[in-house]
Amino acid sequence: MPKLEEADITAGHNIKKLLELVTSVKRLSLHTINIGREALTAVYGEDIVFNQLEHLKFCIYDDVYWSKLLYRLLIASPKLRNLEFNEQLSNDGADTLVCWKRLTSVPQCLLSSLQTFKWSIYNVSVQGKDLATYILKKSCQLKIATISIGQGLDPQKKLEMETEVKLLFRGSPTCNLVFK
Repeated sequence: MPKLEEADITAGHNIKKLLELVTSVKRLSLHTINIGREALTAVYGEDIVFNQLEHLKFCIYDDVYWSKLLYRLLIASPKLRNLEFNEQLSNDGADTLVCWKRLTSVPQCLLSSLQTFKWSIYNVSVQGKDLATYILKKSCQLKIATISIGQGLDPQKKLEMETEVKLLFRGSPTCNLVFK
């Protein structure tokens, strides 16, 4: 589908086949539901590139194997300007496939084009927090980072998290941090 500019996909299986069909999009919303370990072995390789992708909305729902897919999407999207990460986990989301703290390579989009990052949180997970930290530290062109914390989170934990994020080093000196 070379002329497709926008896609909204909900998937748990056959992710590679679906993504291969939409490589020309400028806007992609990807909702993952229960990606199993077996599905991740075939997520996709370096053969898929999203040369036109500027906006990625990545939503996870009770999914503990999301990090590898998101990391591959970041690598495959050199022109990405806007990233929305919507985390709707009912548990801690203990995904250990990608350790955001230990990554040595940085996707090109973080170095040259990412300008906005939105993190919507229902229940704060360690992996989600690590991802947000990684994005803030590595994004050189980031102009605004918006963090929306769900109403169900304990007010004390919410305050602690806001304080922790505010103290983080940011790769972009002009990044404006907004909490909602």
